Amino acid sequence: MPTPPAVTGKREARFNRMEPAQRRALLVEATFRCLQKHGFEGTSIRRICAEAGVDLWKMRTGRL
Repeated sequence: MPTPPAVTGKREARFNRMEPAQRRALLVEATFRCLQKHGFEGTSIRRICAEAGVDLWKMRTGRL
């Protein structure tokens, strides 16, 4: 049986926090990609967030 790693008291981060400007830039780029792929009628906030890898909750609550 493998030996578990030593406990150091530090946790590994479950996510990386992006700077707001970087997140906005990703959303703008994702918006253009979605508009090109799906057109105006086929583009939604949910689709843009998925394309950008941004949590929809942050977008809806303005916590960018």
